Amino acid sequence: MSDTPRIVLHNSNTAPLARWLRAAFPQAEYRECNRYETLPALIDSYRPEIVYSVRFAGTPGFPRDALFGAGGPRWVANGGAGTDHFGQWDPRKTTVTNAAGVAAGMMAEYIFGGFLHFTLDIPGLQQDKAARVSLYPN
Repeated sequence: MSDTPRIVLHNSNTAPLARWLRAAFPQAEYRECNRYETLPALIDSYRPEIVYSVRFAGTPGFPRDALFGAGGPRWVANGGAGTDHFGQWDPRKTTVTNAAGVAAGMMAEYIFGGFLHFTLDIPGLQQDKAARVSLYPN
């Protein structure tokens, strides 16, 4: 890999990420791609070493073969937690990383909600409320 790797930003809205990349690393060489259909030709012509990719239009049509084929990048940085849309790849040829903590805050809120639900006996409170309502109808 050269001192300035060739990078492809592949998601549905590349502009904000490109602005950040340009500001943080003005010497970075990168291309933007916001369609599944155009990524294979871009990889073939540009030969990136790194592709930051987000599955943004579902799994059908996702260009996994372009990422892991003969001319694919050495590093695929997945912008989400799951990698099931990639299928199998050769880890000796391509390194895949992901943003495993992307939903960490949301999951923590869900878990704490569950704790509170059972700790505060919400089902019991709902039963008590239902009983009071039936005793004192409007």
